[in-house]
Amino acid sequence: MPGRESDQGYDPSEFVAGPTGKVTLQTYVPASLYNKVKQVQQTGRSAELIVLTAVNAAADEMPELIRKARGPVHEGGLFPGLQVLERGPGRPKHIEPANTRLQYQVSARWLPALRGVAQKYNLRQSVLARLALGHYFGIPVSIDRVR
Repeated sequence: MPGRESDQGYDPSEFVAGPTGKVTLQTYVPASLYNKVKQVQQTGRSAELIVLTAVNAAADEMPELIRKARGPVHEGGLFPGLQVLERGPGRPKHIEPANTRLQYQVSARWLPALRGVAQKYNLRQSVLARLALGHYFGIPVSIDRVR
């Protein structure tokens, strides 16, 4: 669907380096997550360092983070993979929409490792970064930008 970003799989075209040897990447994150990244940048840390640190911290937990971000799905029956309509008591957990663009550059030196993690979990780079940053800063995120 145009204008929607999801986990439609790894895309190698996201990792093409420009003339500076760096790749400019972007992800859409909740405003609260964007503010956390900017707050850390004000201490002198680069966005590259923040994103790569978050990906490194989340890499071993990525399968669980993907499951949580997708929400519960039917495991079997007629519609395996269909999102579960929860009818339990209380209010559902609110996930802030990821509608704030965060741009960052990644040096060619780190691209193979970042590309490898995205490919391993069949995620677009932007989704990988969103999940990792959400995990790193303790802010719930969704696979999709809008849910």
